[in-house]
Amino acid sequence: MTAEAPSLDGKSFDVRLENANGLAQDGQLVFQRGTLMSTVHKSSGFDPAACKISMQSTKTHFEAKAKSPKEGNIEWAGDVSGDKLTGRLVWKLQSGEVREQRFDGRLSR
Repeated sequence: MTAEAPSLDGKSFDVRLENANGLAQDGQLVFQRGTLMSTVHKSSGFDPAACKISMQSTKTHFEAKAKSPKEGNIEWAGDVSGDKLTGRLVWKLQSGEVREQRFDGRLSR
């Protein structure tokens, strides 16, 4: 029998997203009603995306695919352990350009 993944609903994490060139943005990842929303990407037209949660070893793993009518798709994957969150996103723009970012953060207080 596998352990049931704990819910991330109602939790927000203060995060820093950083690309390969070291450019960073601060924002929040918000888990609510089975979705994931990034405050950094909301202004680009990305609405909250359905979020899949699973247990992997001692971490809570999450995945989500967000879509924007004008800005393309973002695939999120990350892990939560205690009050820490880490992960990676791949943003595929409508133009065909692909942007990758790593992110980490802590549970908002």
